[in-house]
Amino acid sequence: MTLLDTGTAARPATSPRRSRLLAVDALRGLAVVGMLLVNNTGLPASTPAELAHSDWHGLTIADLVFPLFLFVVGVAVPLAKTPASLRSVLRRSALLFVIGSLLVSAKHAHFGPSTGVLQHIAGAYLLCWLLLRLPRRWQPVVAIGLLGAVWAAYAMWGGGYEPTQNVAARVDEALLGRFSAEQPHNLPTSMVSVWFGVLAGRALVEHRDAEHRLARLLLLASSTLVAGLALVLAGVPLNKPLWTPSYVLITAGIGTTLLAAAHQVVDRWGARAPARPLVVLGANAIAVYVVTSLAAVLASPWRARVVDALRSLGGARFAAVAYATLFVVAGWAMCEALYRRRYFIKL
Repeated sequence: MTLLDTGTAARPATSPRRSRLLAVDALRGLAVVGMLLVNNTGLPASTPAELAHSDWHGLTIADLVFPLFLFVVGVAVPLAKTPASLRSVLRRSALLFVIGSLLVSAKHAHFGPSTGVLQHIAGAYLLCWLLLRLPRRWQPVVAIGLLGAVWAAYAMWGGGYEPTQNVAARVDEALLGRFSAEQPHNLPTSMVSVWFGVLAGRALVEHRDAEHRLARLLLLASSTLVAGLALVLAGVPLNKPLWTPSYVLITAGIGTTLLAAAHQVVDRWGARAPARPLVVLGANAIAVYVVTSLAAVLASPWRARVVDALRSLGGARFAAVAYATLFVVAGWAMCEALYRRRYFIKL
């Protein structure tokens, strides 16, 4: 099992148990579709509100995409045939960081280490792996304790959760000179997002009975959603740039709910044909993300022409979504070709 690949889940089923893992691929594929739509909009100003990130506090579909991807990273961990070694974890994390830095360098024409999506995944995955070295009974204590510590830090700092005045902004400013949503301040809480995925993955592999698996997933989903809503009512806002504790819990609850639904529909009801586009995208998530990110950079000189042509067909909002949809279709076509040949790019 690899970090961003699907291992057993991506291969042809050789047993009833393995065939059920296709739900994980489908959920990862859904996150990939969301990433492509959110990252490649043709006209940002005309993008539908749900496909744009919240200005600060709030929760849109776009705000769900990245925590869903981190959640699935965690789901994949218990599905591994053998536990990941320190060497393999460090290698995967380093590769993610290097590839992410190269993508950012290509986008901004400035070579050097940087922060970004893949770098964020690398850090959260590495921290979660370290958490999983603890005895299992101590893992929830540390994970929930981290959320509580972050809550306390924002509550005790004078700026609270306000832009530029919060503790994360000041720490980022002091360490790296600027604040952004993918800076290291998010790693402790985004690591917990991965860990909740691990809990969901354990529910899939530790219970042979399908009803027990579904019950465990729904229990995890409902408990995290209730806890997250309780924090919102207590004054902890949903905020992706700060990756607040309420944001962690509610997005984990949504991710677990989607996994339970995918498990029921794809694995138990056998709806594999309708889910195939998502499955093939999820089977080569790292490849499609890297290739489409580079394609977006290479296509930038022609972007205005393509967007203008699309706008003439259906207006500005249509052009915004249709341009991003082109990346989804192109990414799916590439992944479908790889999937037919049973080729899965791994880290």
